[in-house]
Amino acid sequence: MIIMVNNMGSAICVALWVVATTPLAHLAMAAECESLKSLLLPNTQIESAELVPPEKFAGRGGLPVEVTVSLCQVGGAIKPTPMSSVKFEVMMPATGWNGRFVQVGNGGLAGSIWTPVIAGQVSEGYAAAGTDDGSGPEGSLEWLSDRERVTDFGYRAVTLRR
Repeated sequence: MIIMVNNMGSAICVALWVVATTPLAHLAMAAECESLKSLLLPNTQIESAELVPPEKFAGRGGLPVEVTVSLCQVGGAIKPTPMSSVKFEVMMPATGWNGRFVQVGNGGLAGSIWTPVIAGQVSEGYAAAGTDDGSGPEGSLEWLSDRERVTDFGYRAVTLRR
């Protein structure tokens, strides 16, 4: 089977779907999830990829969440231009994926990735992703003086993560 994808979130979700639908998927999932660190995507660096059991999930963003499934958590950065740095997180349930994808927003001037919200969607069976929209650390506004980073925030970060 040949599957064509044109963006980071879809590529990771397709890779995870292929793994999750193979025989002995639950045994292979940890190794396959971690192997996503070596996935080569244009202008993208995958910094982490690990299978996280529900009791070990520690989300960022200050929101409590009850994670009910093991999930593959992938994080990294996309640099479509030299000044860009769009941080992202993609998560998918280790088993029971419903075949759907959710992009999670973060409100305001962004600056953070709400991993608890992403993980909550994964507990409902969705693959989910979020970004900092390229605006960098929460509370910092220096990105507003850079045209490329404003473009990331305005639309590019959202289209890159799908």
